[in-house]
Amino acid sequence: MLISMITSFSRNDREGFIEDCQELIAYEESKKNYRIASLMRKALEEGGNNAKSVESSFSITPIETNRYKKNVDNINNELIRLEKSYVNLGKIKLSNSTERSINSIIEQWEKRQKLTEYNLTPQNRILFHGPPGTGKTFTAYGIANALGYDIAYIRFDSLVSSYLGQTGTNLKEVFDFSEKNNCILLLDEIDAIGKKRDDQQELGELKRIVISLLQNLDKLPSDSLLIACTNHSHLLDTALWRRFDTWVCFDYPEISERFSILESRLSELNVKSDENWIHFWADVSEGLSPAILVQIIENGVRKWAIQNKHNLNILITEELIQYLNIEDTSEKVRVNIAKKLRSQSKLFSFSYLSNLLEIPKSTLHKRLKEELVLGD
Repeated sequence: MLISMITSFSRNDREGFIEDCQELIAYEESKKNYRIASLMRKALEEGGNNAKSVESSFSITPIETNRYKKNVDNINNELIRLEKSYVNLGKIKLSNSTERSINSIIEQWEKRQKLTEYNLTPQNRILFHGPPGTGKTFTAYGIANALGYDIAYIRFDSLVSSYLGQTGTNLKEVFDFSEKNNCILLLDEIDAIGKKRDDQQELGELKRIVISLLQNLDKLPSDSLLIACTNHSHLLDTALWRRFDTWVCFDYPEISERFSILESRLSELNVKSDENWIHFWADVSEGLSPAILVQIIENGVRKWAIQNKHNLNILITEELIQYLNIEDTSEKVRVNIAKKLRSQSKLFSFSYLSNLLEIPKSTLHKRLKEELVLGD
């Protein structure tokens, strides 16, 4: 490596010299000599800033900090979509444990120079897993904004090629781009290319893609940050799990978190609602994702804005009931919802509740009467 570096320098081959330096840095990182690798990288990036230009056969153009930043115009737009993030991480409602994990990742990257003093590097291969709509992709964009990075969003529809071996080549191009650019590589829905290899229904080519993915993850430099997301963690190859430094679980919000999400979205839409109603919606929306909760509020407010003679609380409640899949909900739960709605407002007549909750009016009347007697 040193001989190659000297040869490149003597030939005034700036590109080759920098590539040789990068190779040497990668070698030191592979030996876990992170501190010396960090100092080397810093010297490579900053050394040229104060260097005086010397006109000789050995002169090297000062090395810029962003030497390895590829021109955005040269990106293969079919594979990668480079985006600037404006997502405010502070506005994303996460569980306490998930929020702690995210804050830890950000802090590691903000203070990575401190870690090199102890021969450590930040966690750079992150897996977000959990049900759809729980904020995984949104949080990845929030991290990018917090760290001042762009998002390199991988387009799997173009990544997976029908030509034998082409997908592996595409993967390498994607990882090479990440290595050379100040961005977060986002592998959204990674299960599309990372399924278990023991699945007999998968073709041999897809199994080779998993191997290619594993190899590229192994080679990911410590100064590159990758976030992968999946809604189907049970489908991932077991070897893939081991390639990640940390796993962050995203789950459905608890009642207090649901209240916060609902209240926050109403406030952002400049709409006021009685706190009792928000508590009611938070109470009966167990098992719904943050994305669905936001959608319920937005749909209700849209209808109210167009038909403002209607009661906003009722419109939002109707939207909520639709997302609860009433036909799959037990009668006991539906009666309980009817009881809560009756206590909220007398506008909810037995006929209305019967249609809304798909319970015969006589049955509903009987069940609520039984509840009243038991309450007494």
